[in-house]
Amino acid sequence: MDARLSAGVFHNAATAATPTAVLGHDAAQRLGITRPGAGTRIVVGGHGSW
Repeated sequence: MDARLSAGVFHNAATAATPTAVLGHDAAQRLGITRPGAGTRIVVGGHGSW
């Protein structure tokens, strides 16, 4: 597999302290996420209260 990061960052010390998800291109597109950002939130299986 030759995967590349098109936007955003991989998991790191800053993301380790918060719930973080990695989405593939198709999943992000289906959710209407066009670019990563601090205000972007997804709810998975009814979980996600911040």
